[in-house]
Amino acid sequence: MKKLLGIIVLGLLWCNVGFADQPVKVLLQEGYKITKEELFTIKGFGLKIITLQKKNGYAICTINLNTTGHISDANCKTF
Repeated sequence: MKKLLGIIVLGLLWCNVGFADQPVKVLLQEGYKITKEELFTIKGFGLKIITLQKKNGYAICTINLNTTGHISDANCKTF
């Protein structure tokens, strides 16, 4: 039973990694261009901040990185 639970949890985590950076890809397809990228690290965890710009607006995306460097979460806000 523990193995089954472990497989399910790892499967869900793997699926999340595949779709976590989708907000950035969608903005790039909408015509936004990356103007700045910053990476901050604290005790193995990271936070990447991406600034994107378009003709009449801009967006800021934050991407959380776990200890292995994989994306664990991504959020974008347009202005």
